[in-house]
Amino acid sequence: MRVFLLFFSIVLMSCSSSRQSVDATQSGNLDDLIAKKEFRIDATQAFPIVTTSSNAVISALTLPNGSNAGNIRLVGQTAYIKMENDIIEGHLPYYGERRLVTSTFNNSNNGIRFKGTPEKLTITKKTKNRYKINFNIGSDLDTETFQVSMTLFPNNNCSISINSTHRTSISYSGVISEDKEEEVLK
Repeated sequence: MRVFLLFFSIVLMSCSSSRQSVDATQSGNLDDLIAKKEFRIDATQAFPIVTTSSNAVISALTLPNGSNAGNIRLVGQTAYIKMENDIIEGHLPYYGERRLVTSTFNNSNNGIRFKGTPEKLTITKKTKNRYKINFNIGSDLDTETFQVSMTLFPNNNCSISINSTHRTSISYSGVISEDKEEEVLK
């Protein structure tokens, strides 16, 4: 029994120390991305607010395997937010209720789209090497305004929450990476 406890303790301590070194490396990578203000977040899942009416509509859609009205996998969809210096661009699919329809509403582009210099941009380093990024930004298409809140974790995962002046709120989860421009081969 003592041998087992000793072995278990050694394994537990060795796993703990290797985890800390990985976290330090990942944390340094996230610090660099934030300092450069050049990164991309690819959303992998959407979490719309489920109401009776949105549940009926979303359930009628052909969703990817493993998805339901409250948790939609974004496989094969354009779903990103990227930051390049002072410009933030976002293109995310939207699932939920539109509260206010403006004259520019059309069925071919109902996603959340924005590009420009955000207002009230704050980037704060929190405990456990997490970053909190908040900003307000207007839509590319109409008078809609988005209030975006993102939490970036050292393991390169991210949670995004978007409140809108025209729609119900929606959240996303995603993966952070360095935004590399694609080189054109000549």
